Parts: sequence; structure tokens; C-alpha cells
Amino acid sequence: MTAVSHFLVAAEPYIFQVLLGLVALFGLLKDWKDYAEASKQFWKPLRIVVLAATLCVILLSIFDTYVTHKEAYEKEQIAIRKEAESKKRIDDLTEQVTQEREENKNNADGFRTSFARLYDKYSELIARSQNADLIKEIKRTRDELKATQDKLNQPKARLTASFWHPGLAPDRLVREVALSRQADGSITLDLAVVNTEDVTATSGGYTVRLCEECRFLKEPSGSTHVVGSDEQDRQWEFERILAHSAAERLTMSITAPATSSRFEVDLLYSCINCVPNGKTTMWVNIR
Repeated sequence: MTAVSHFLVAAEPYIFQVLLGLVALFGLLKDWKDYAEASKQFWKPLRIVVLAATLCVILLSIFDTYVTHKEAYEKEQIAIRKEAESKKRIDDLTEQVTQEREENKNNADGFRTSFARLYDKYSELIARSQNADLIKEIKRTRDELKATQDKLNQPKARLTASFWHPGLAPDRLVREVALSRQADGSITLDLAVVNTEDVTATSGGYTVRLCEECRFLKEPSGSTHVVGSDEQDRQWEFERILAHSAAERLTMSITAPATSSRFEVDLLYSCINCVPNGKTTMWVNIR
């Protein structure tokens, strides 16, 4: 913005005041003779008074405008000065905070470095003082590890299932038979659990699981039905099953769907020294 533009912006209120004053003077001069005729012998003093009053009003109006603009300008300057002071104060506080952060960071880094040196020294001293104990502990742990490994490498027992028959043996297993329904629709199963390995199976249990549509007519001798297990499952526990031998004969009366001509029977087992996840599947064909 040029100097002329600044001058026009600043003089704009006064220009309007002057124009209004000139209009008033023009009106006064236009009616100058009318004032003389109306006042007769007092025409001269009256016209002078009216002219003076008009000029005073114009000057007072210009002065009021000047005072108003001066106060507004002073308030604006005060606001600008306060804003500058606030900005400077904020900048100073920001700089102080930044410096304090840098100092805290440097102090923290120095503390961490010192602590790390002290901890390394402490660890070195502990390592030296406990070296003999550490060697003993390593040897003891190595011996325990070897003993555990030897236990894990020991032979495992492996169980399987077969339909019972007089000559039942580990090498004479029968996993599929043909059976007839009784007059009441029931089917009688004779099963046996066999240990086929050279190791005695100890402290375990096995589960006989029928097909989904099959049901036990009565609880097999020595069995339990674990709460929450399927209705087709029955469980037995055992202390030991000798190597290359069969457990007791299991006789059970069941029902199978009338529309089925073949269904599945499973054996699941586990024990302390058995092969994990053991399962045997057998099949019954209905005549």
C-alpha cells in the first residue's frame, strides 16, 4: 500500500466530516438573507452567531473523530505490544523447557552409562566369586539331563485291542468279526487289551468307544463312565499289563442301529510308559 493510500485511509473520516460541514455552511449561506430579514436590526449579530455555531459544530465533530481514532489506535498499539510480549514470554518459556529437556536427557544418559558400568562390574565380581559353584551346578544339571534322557530313551509299552478268542496272543489278533443280533436286538462283544511289547505297561487306563449310534445296554463289569464323556465311552484303569500278554476279557452287551450292517469299535489308551496317542480300530459285521 502506497503513502497516498495510507493518507486516504487515515483521512477518510475527516473528509466526511469536512464535507458535512461544507454542506451545512452552504445551507447557511444560502439562507443568509433570510436570517437578515427575520432578525431585522439584529441580523448581523445573529448571522455571525449562527455561522460561529456551525463552525464550532464542524470543528467539534472533527475533534471528536480525531479523539476516537486516536484512542482506537492507542488500544490497537497496546494490544500489539501485549501480543508481542506474550509471544516473547512463550518463546522464552519454550526455550527454557527445551533446555531443561536437553539437560534431563543428558543427565539420564549419564546415569544410564554409570549404572551400566557399575552393573557390569558387579556382574563380573559375582561371576568370579560363583565360578566354582557354577561349575558344580553345570555338572549336576548335566547329570540330571543325562538321567532324564536315559529315562526317555527306555523302551515303551504298546497296547492294542482284539476280539477275544481262546488262542488270543500278540501274534494272533482279530480286529474284525461277524456277529449276529440276539432275539432282543442286542449284540454281545468280547474284547481284550493286549501288550505287544517287551515292557510291562504300568499305571494307566483305556477307553472302549462304540460307534455314534451304538449304546451300552448295561454297564460292563469294572468300567466307569467319566462325567462329561460321550455316552459311547467306557473307561477302565489298570496297575500293570505284563509284556506279551492280554488283560482280562471284557464282555459287553450293546445295541447297534437296525439299519447298520457294519460298525466301528475303538480302543484308546495311555499309561506312564506307553507310546503316546495309542488307538486301535476294530470292525463288527452284523449277519
